[in-house]
Amino acid sequence: MEIKSQKLQPSIEYDGLTYHRARMEIEVNGMEAGLYRWLDRLHSPNEFRAVTFMRLNPQKGDDTRVDCQIVVEQWFVPEETS
Repeated sequence: MEIKSQKLQPSIEYDGLTYHRARMEIEVNGMEAGLYRWLDRLHSPNEFRAVTFMRLNPQKGDDTRVDCQIVVEQWFVPEETS
């Protein structure tokens, strides 16, 4: 997998939510099977981490590879403010 770009996205923080969500958009390309293995390791609900958006496209000029855009969210409990 080759990471093309990484962009931190605005976190999601609303009153009444139990968790805040840190978000990152990542663009990668590579072989399709490798992409699925990478996504399987990245998506981990037990660690409060989820791939919440994914777009796949065949790579122009090489149909054995795919371009992929994902958004990964890490959920965390906000700190108490006093």
